[in-house]
Amino acid sequence: MLVFRSRMALVAAGVGVAVAASGVGIYIHFLRQPHPHLSAPPVTAVGSTSTGSTTVGQAPSAEFLTVVTTNPAANAIGAAVNSPITVGFNLPVDPASVRNFYSVLPAIQGTFTQGNAATDVVFTPSASFAAGSSVNVVIRQGLTSRDGFALQNDFSLSFSTQVSDQSVSFLSGYQVATLVNAQSGRNVTITVQIGDQVPPDVALQTYRAGVATLLPALTHSVSGQYTTNPVDTGLMHLVDTKSNVKNNDQITISQPDGIYAIVAVSARGQHGTIWVDFSHYGVLLRQDDQKVVVAGQNLSTGDTSPTFTIAFYNLTEKVQKVLSGSFSGTAEFPAKYPAQLDLAIASSGGEDVAIPISAPASNADIKVIGDLSQQAQIFLMTDRAGYQKGDTVKFYGLLRMSNDQVYTVPAATTVDVWTGQNPNRLIDVKAAVAPDGAFSGAFAMPAGAFTQDGTDGPMTLFASLQSAQPNDFSLFSTLVQALGQHAPAGRVTVTLDKPSYVSADTVAASIAGTDGSGKPLAGKVVAINVYSTGHAVVEHEADTFTSPTSWGVAVKQNVQVTLDATGHATYSVAANAAQLSADQQVTVTATYGTGSTAALGARSVVVYQAADEVFLLASRTVYVPGEVVTAPFVVEARTGQRVPNAPIAYEFDKTDYQGSTSTTTVVGSGTTITDANGMGVVHVAYTGPVVPVELRVKGKDAAGNAFQDVKTLYIAQDPNSVFSGGTSGILIHMSVAPDKIAYGIGDTAHFTITSPAAQNVLLSLERGRIHQYRWLPLAQGDSQLTLPISPDLAPGFTMTFSYFQNGAYLTEGLPVLVNNSSQLLNVAVTPDMPAYAAGQTAHLTITVTDSSGKPVAATLLVDGYDAAMSSYKLDDMFSIGQAFFTPAPRGTNASSSLVGIGNFGGRCGGGFNQGQPATTNPGLPAVWLTGVTTDAAGHASIDVPIAKTPVRLAFIATTSATSLGQAEVDLAVQ
Repeated sequence: MLVFRSRMALVAAGVGVAVAASGVGIYIHFLRQPHPHLSAPPVTAVGSTSTGSTTVGQAPSAEFLTVVTTNPAANAIGAAVNSPITVGFNLPVDPASVRNFYSVLPAIQGTFTQGNAATDVVFTPSASFAAGSSVNVVIRQGLTSRDGFALQNDFSLSFSTQVSDQSVSFLSGYQVATLVNAQSGRNVTITVQIGDQVPPDVALQTYRAGVATLLPALTHSVSGQYTTNPVDTGLMHLVDTKSNVKNNDQITISQPDGIYAIVAVSARGQHGTIWVDFSHYGVLLRQDDQKVVVAGQNLSTGDTSPTFTIAFYNLTEKVQKVLSGSFSGTAEFPAKYPAQLDLAIASSGGEDVAIPISAPASNADIKVIGDLSQQAQIFLMTDRAGYQKGDTVKFYGLLRMSNDQVYTVPAATTVDVWTGQNPNRLIDVKAAVAPDGAFSGAFAMPAGAFTQDGTDGPMTLFASLQSAQPNDFSLFSTLVQALGQHAPAGRVTVTLDKPSYVSADTVAASIAGTDGSGKPLAGKVVAINVYSTGHAVVEHEADTFTSPTSWGVAVKQNVQVTLDATGHATYSVAANAAQLSADQQVTVTATYGTGSTAALGARSVVVYQAADEVFLLASRTVYVPGEVVTAPFVVEARTGQRVPNAPIAYEFDKTDYQGSTSTTTVVGSGTTITDANGMGVVHVAYTGPVVPVELRVKGKDAAGNAFQDVKTLYIAQDPNSVFSGGTSGILIHMSVAPDKIAYGIGDTAHFTITSPAAQNVLLSLERGRIHQYRWLPLAQGDSQLTLPISPDLAPGFTMTFSYFQNGAYLTEGLPVLVNNSSQLLNVAVTPDMPAYAAGQTAHLTITVTDSSGKPVAATLLVDGYDAAMSSYKLDDMFSIGQAFFTPAPRGTNASSSLVGIGNFGGRCGGGFNQGQPATTNPGLPAVWLTGVTTDAAGHASIDVPIAKTPVRLAFIATTSATSLGQAEVDLAVQ
């Protein structure tokens, strides 16, 4: 599992969204879920913290960004149809940042503004929601506060709007319901919402119905509005009538197996209907862009052998049968996107069950939005990170058709590269794609990209493949700087006393300044800023990719430092001035002057927690009080070696917020130790309060430096209430222990699955598609599972478990990493001299080999530019490996015959947030070569003319089989 100790995060299931970030390259949406471990008080002891101890501090010292209030409240009933939605956080949040992480269903446009407090954000819809409908809001993980603390998990809010004057609507489990599915023998409780002008003689009539009347009632318009025609009760059998019904009455429905219509009627006619289907049969459904997988079961006995007939329907405007067939156990049916499947009806033993799929307001988890064989994956970069007026921008990209990360080179096509918004794009270039999938081009820097005040500003360059799929939002981008006038009145340099630090260190920054003539800036004042951002670390066993980051957030601002008579000064700052218990990148900047004549110096460095790292591994997230928490972890040295026999303390922390104050209470604690392989586990019964808590594991390296990792656990009496059925990337009831942190192609993976009961579950291995599936019998307690890791499972997948338990449908899962080392190329660059004089030509040899050291015939991009342009960045180039080989999140649909219609289930979404971008200096290009090829020995040679300043060279190596590699090297100038 990736531990991404960063404030920037992006996850967009199934949607190609790119983070705009300064530098060369692109940050693609295919990221493992970030796990930002940002905490204020650094660990000071390995010994167990006393249970019951508290820490009180200002809210900015909170572990994570948290939602503390909403208006309307969760599960509110009768909210105004034009009600603004206010979300209150524990920390100040910028409304502009929330926009990128916020989704609302039904989809509606609106504005984001600051509320009455800096912690409140208000979404005001531009139109009213429908009366008597459910509204579902999701704020995605990765949103950061103004202080840079991240929302660790998705936050979901649902409420229902007031019913229209003439209507009656029904709620099930606080949510508006049109169809409720229930297991045989279980009661269904509904709440009645009655409009103000509904006659007082309204009654509820319960009819025994069937598929022939259910399907027409669920037809809908293209825009998703269900039919308002009265239900034809002539073909139904009246079984019950309840009179004297009042607003907010709760009604319990208990009937034999079958489909029922509960109709609200008065002397004026019908006012609303809810459908209820009882059955002792159940069907699980998974769907990708090519097929539908179903699995049938007798809910009473658990038997998975009943035979079902099944039909799939499109209910747009009329009832249209799309697919049909029969199955026993499991089966799949072809359903190439866009199959437009709204609902399935399965029949067995004389009973019918309804499985909602893409019907409007379906409670199913819907993530499929396109044909993956037609979905592009694009890496995009430019020849420099910044441009001034009159400069020429050169770009390069690599296009593949994703096909669920089983990449293929497309046929001859063009990629659209542009900047600016429609319809007034500043640049629009159609770049032809070469047979190997590469494309390149150039354009003059547009005047409209520059700011009016002459300061630096961002310009986002987009790339997309023209798609015939209406819902294909695959869009990729990179960010460059439109540089204003830079005429510094001097030169400022910053150097640090160490190449890296640990949190307990002090950073000593040496600052030197000279004026335009080279004389010392004696007695002059420079302004010091210190920035902090997360530094990504990953277990040594897993693939890792490095990419540039922003400087992050300022933790020290405008500190005035006076240079001495020689133009020098020393500024010291705590390495952990940000007060984070996490690895971080710290940047010290010094500025002399203002505006276009300002001289800036900066230096970035990594501040580690310690010489060792601890990683909490993927494990169960939801527990009931009294259950044993099982949380495995590994301790590694920074160099990758495992740390055996390491004493580790753990604690469960509860944090409460009151205004700007946070109070953290330790509600459980203990100690453990790693084994001879550096592995350890927290294995203890949780006896604390029923609230979300943070499990913290912490230790010390040999020098006494503290390190830790943190994971949020959800404690609930009813675990099913914590997450909707659409959440299948976490473990709720089951624990799964893999025998490795990451696997390789050809490995045999061994998993120990711990189940709370003996049961059958549908096991499926999923990413964008369903790769494998089968019924899996589990014993109560531990069961063993063996899986061969086939090539299609790289670079990772979600092991998903779907099942029925106690009348509820559940789906949960575990992300599994598969390394792609066979696809990663090594690029070695050998200059002919250690340094060059101005005017010389550098002769370089490039060698490309595969992971086993064998030579590779590859195509190279060579990019050279003034090294000073990126002197303020630790990493200059985005990773092409990350773009293609980071596992995509699960992007499949999930439903069952215990899912209803009325409230929205899971949906895709995502966003990003940035800190202070690293300053980019103006500079000139040195070399730009596309289509350089290596010979059979993996060698290529290039020449680079040397001007007056050091040159940075970036190399991208690719093959048609999507083997990828890159390298950077600086050529020194004497």
